[in-house]
Amino acid sequence: MPRGRDAAVAAFRAALESKGATGGPLIGLEHEYYLSYDRDPRDFQRIIHQLPIDGRRLDPGDANAYRLTTGIAITCDQSEAEVVSPPVAVARGFSAELERWAAHGRATLRSMLPDAVTLEGASTHLSISAPDDLQERVCYDYASRFAPALMLLAERPDSHGIMVRPRPGRIELCTEFIDGAGLRLASVFAAGSVTACLDLARGAKGRGFPRPLSVTLQPSTERVGLQVRRRAFGPDLYADGRAAALQLADGGQVSAQEQLERAWGAARSYVDGRADATDLKALDRLVSSGEALPGQHPSVQPRFSNPPRRSQFGELLRLREAGGLSVQAVVATWDFTVFRI
Repeated sequence: MPRGRDAAVAAFRAALESKGATGGPLIGLEHEYYLSYDRDPRDFQRIIHQLPIDGRRLDPGDANAYRLTTGIAITCDQSEAEVVSPPVAVARGFSAELERWAAHGRATLRSMLPDAVTLEGASTHLSISAPDDLQERVCYDYASRFAPALMLLAERPDSHGIMVRPRPGRIELCTEFIDGAGLRLASVFAAGSVTACLDLARGAKGRGFPRPLSVTLQPSTERVGLQVRRRAFGPDLYADGRAAALQLADGGQVSAQEQLERAWGAARSYVDGRADATDLKALDRLVSSGEALPGQHPSVQPRFSNPPRRSQFGELLRLREAGGLSVQAVVATWDFTVFRI
């Protein structure tokens, strides 16, 4: 192969092997926003293709999605604007990295809109990698064992509930909009709890899993999945909080506080060594204390103003040329990229 082509292939390989790539579990974040102008709602789907978005539409499953060279994607979910962060490794510092991506994504979206348009957080979607053949079992185990803990950690008193969805290669947990400290702690719990359910689906025992609850589930809207509503376990979980008496699948009751403690205990064992010690300690303190849970007070703006490190999901979009050879992405999803050489 000519030397110039060697250089092009080397540059291409360097992009694939960029710092942070890993074969371990991944976690991704989607934030959805309501748009309004002078308190009048605006449909983002009507204006997205009129905005100065410096990105490329490469996703065959979403004609509205623009992938940017930073690695984020801008798209819409019906009338809401959606900012999708690139998946990151569930490794030391991942919760802070998600928080950085959340701040960067919001700032990027804000920069594209007229000053008179306001943004309001609509929802948060956390996705954790999971093999497709285990997803049905994982979703049900999550809804019946871990959902109350996530609901207490991420939802507001006036929320309706969460959704647990199987998606290609991942499990998606949909909650109210959370950012800042609430997002960091919810992401740590989500990563640990979904991994625990995966282990449970593979036959793991003796890990102190929370007991299965009697739960009334409904199909989620728009996409396949489960809705876990505030009264899914009997009482109004959001009104009663830690004191709620939840119905066990084999009879009897357990307090929401006890279920929260057992759920976090199981989830913690799967992120110990992967999550930052400060986040683990913060969750330990939050779960065992009687202090207000993150979802019970307004979210705060993330503390990070500097952008996250560059992502290979953005780097792969760059055209690379050398010695008469060019490599360019022509189709891109979070699962795969197709290149034209």
